[in-house]
Amino acid sequence: MTKILYLTFFESVTHNGIYETQVKELLCKLASKDEHPLRISHIAFLPAAEIGKRDVVAPFLSGSREHADLEKLYAEHGVRAKICFLPIVVLKRWKSNPPLVLSAALLVVAFSTLLLSFVRQRPHIIHCRSYIATLLAVLIKKLYPGTKVVFDARGFWPEEGVVIGSWKQDSFSFRFWKRVERSLFRWSDMVVALSEPFADRVLTIAPEAQCAVIYTSADLNRFQNPRQYRQQKRLELGFEDKLVFAYNGSLNAWHDSLLLAQVFRTIHGEFKNAVLLVLTGFSREKLDEAFRKEGLASGDYTVVAARPSEMPALLAAADYGLAPLKEIKEGTAMAVVARTMIGTKIAEYLACGLPVIVNRNVGGMKSLMQRYRIGGTFDVGHLEEVPYLVQQMQAHYDQYQRDCRIVASSCFSLDQVAGAYRELYSELIFGSPNEKPEAETVKTA
Repeated sequence: MTKILYLTFFESVTHNGIYETQVKELLCKLASKDEHPLRISHIAFLPAAEIGKRDVVAPFLSGSREHADLEKLYAEHGVRAKICFLPIVVLKRWKSNPPLVLSAALLVVAFSTLLLSFVRQRPHIIHCRSYIATLLAVLIKKLYPGTKVVFDARGFWPEEGVVIGSWKQDSFSFRFWKRVERSLFRWSDMVVALSEPFADRVLTIAPEAQCAVIYTSADLNRFQNPRQYRQQKRLELGFEDKLVFAYNGSLNAWHDSLLLAQVFRTIHGEFKNAVLLVLTGFSREKLDEAFRKEGLASGDYTVVAARPSEMPALLAAADYGLAPLKEIKEGTAMAVVARTMIGTKIAEYLACGLPVIVNRNVGGMKSLMQRYRIGGTFDVGHLEEVPYLVQQMQAHYDQYQRDCRIVASSCFSLDQVAGAYRELYSELIFGSPNEKPEAETVKTA
């Protein structure tokens, strides 16, 4: 039986929609019995305490019941999970991109815990979901050369640190992590990329890397039944005769609330029955301010701070999905992030059959857009063209919906993605993978 150790580092395991859909659901699916069972264990490293602007939180105390429930749920699905709290206090803003000195301390503290767990379990593969987790796994591999390391990068972390303001592009921290990044790409047995442009960039940085494209996953079963209640949900929201454009996710990190308002304003100018549904935890006050600045009235949009379990029904009430992104300048870190990404929101839009209206700088969508009718792109400098794009999609809406669901099923479904990971594991261990599904395009230098 192949043994997999799945490693996350400082990624919240509760109240985190990304973790729930991209880690928890995936691990439970991977551990489910089939003809080639896997033994899955999961270690989630978290800080013992976090200091925010107004409070100090000790997750090992305040979230102990939730963490215990999570470990129990994993056990019920055949996953051996352990949430490990490192005896370190960090600022909340450091969780995503800790300073170099703190990163070194974290590596020292976490390594002994990981090594002990590794010796006890002797997994064949360590599957890592971050740069620091992969660095830990590579150190283990130096001691136990037969160990396989999967680097599930999820994004280009050095550039992401620049985008969120953790460091500058000309800083020592950025240059240091870029050097580490290249080494991790080379030393890992397989690098998982979220899109074809992502894989191309990995191979540009480290031509000798082994790279597989596996898209983000969505549990399509969660999005099937809500379609039956579409009209009921539209009635509840007051959308009976509306053309509904949905945005799902955070704002002002990767996606700009002002640009979202500008895109919708141009749509509303042509489609008077259009309404914007914003599903976000972002500050309602700041969002209202941005929308008023762009001339939108309160009746033009609805804002809902939805739980992950509510998302399918809310998206089912919409007709289109929006992905505005931010303004992009050539040569910047944001340009790298934008041109390689496909956000989780895209998978959820497609699962609901929502054609996507996306900033043309979201390069990860390019190859899918070329092959299927799943939406269209807009140029920030020519927003007046967006209503014509909507008109075109309206004229062929049924075909767009069909293609959206085809792509969701063939590329983003939880079953498809779990199958792609299983094939990847098989290739690493046995060296004889079965025929790869379309959603897993393997590129070898």
